[in-house]
Amino acid sequence: MTPRSSAVLKAVNELPAPVSQQAIAWALYLDQASVAIVADKLDADGLIVRRRDQSNRRRYVVELTEEGQQLVEQIKEPSRSIEVDMSRGLDEKETVLLRELLQRVAAAHGIT
Repeated sequence: MTPRSSAVLKAVNELPAPVSQQAIAWALYLDQASVAIVADKLDADGLIVRRRDQSNRRRYVVELTEEGQQLVEQIKEPSRSIEVDMSRGLDEKETVLLRELLQRVAAAHGIT
């Protein structure tokens, strides 16, 4: 599991449904082609399912499979403790800003 794959799985879990690949790209500061490549792999691994959006046949809607949901739960716990450690001493607004800045830095370096 790559950091980018983990990020996509977490985004599918956290964004309001239905989750489009475009929404995932925006949330993770990635281009849509990169999300499509990761989604292809996650779909092949049985972690997500993709289907055409009924309201816009050009878009794909992404959902976690049961196996994908279980993996997200495993990924979340270490992430929570890292986030708590990193944000110690910051208020909520500063924590949100830190998270956004780190996401932008990671995206700029292709590690989201």
